[in-house]
Amino acid sequence: MKKMQIIGLIAAGLVFTFVSVTSALTNSYIRNLNFDMFEGLGTYGTYSEYVGVVYIKGTMLEEEASFFSTPTYDHKGTLAAIEEMKHAPNNKGILLYLDTPGGGVFESEELYMKLMDYRETTNRPIYVYMHGMGASGGYYISMASDRNIYANVNCWTASIGVIISYMNLHDLFEEFGIRDITITSGEHKDMFGMGKDIEGMEKDNAILQSMVDESYDRFVEIIVKGRGMTDAQVRAIADGRIMTAKQAYAADLIDGVKTYEEVKDIIRKDLGDDIVIFEPLASVDFWSQMFALANEFNKKSDTQVILEAYERRGNGVLMYIC
Repeated sequence: MKKMQIIGLIAAGLVFTFVSVTSALTNSYIRNLNFDMFEGLGTYGTYSEYVGVVYIKGTMLEEEASFFSTPTYDHKGTLAAIEEMKHAPNNKGILLYLDTPGGGVFESEELYMKLMDYRETTNRPIYVYMHGMGASGGYYISMASDRNIYANVNCWTASIGVIISYMNLHDLFEEFGIRDITITSGEHKDMFGMGKDIEGMEKDNAILQSMVDESYDRFVEIIVKGRGMTDAQVRAIADGRIMTAKQAYAADLIDGVKTYEEVKDIIRKDLGDDIVIFEPLASVDFWSQMFALANEFNKKSDTQVILEAYERRGNGVLMYIC
């Protein structure tokens, strides 16, 4: 190998190491800084009374953002921010800013319970603004608000229901002579086996349906509690359909069709003109964004696109998602 090539490889390695370390340190610093800002509200002056904006963007799944992926929803960070505000005496409420199609059943429930704990412990209000989308799991978590749910006129919401999906490649395997050999300890251990004959999966699917039904009942239950509706009223519209903001308002699923600025005006009217509506900075550093953007430009095969689509829908995972 030529001398210049060796030097180039060493230089590239040093640059990559520097960028990786810098990115990790910056992310850690900004994340910690953001939580501190909820407590002391340093941007607006120490101990100002404020309502903290909590952004719920993208699919709500508990997954760590990689160095080469674009972070959207941070489940652990969101829970931590709510916990910080619960203990901050200068905090006077939360404004959930939703732009999400929903997410995992587990994540939706955990976030809903965290918000309910905040509300019941502090007796402070939770406001909800749905921007482009506040559907399924997004609507689920909005039930932590007490008649303060608003949506942009162009927002999609509702989609009340549960879904679980998985891929079956039995026919494809048959065509190419591929055998899927799986050794299990019980009849239903390989419920998501991709090579199973679909005609023999009635018992497996019955078990999965019971899980979907249980989560669906829970969804209906919290809407009955959150909106003061009857079980029958909720089930009549809880068939998975997506609604526009106006349709959701007519069905009494939200409390108004408003812009973001109008929602902030409602908060000031309720809590006083001097209340600060604190919008935290995004904790994503420059280098992570650049690498994520570069990664998105990589050409993907049709197979990759299909597999990623299944992954986003939660292959084999219970989801509140539209």
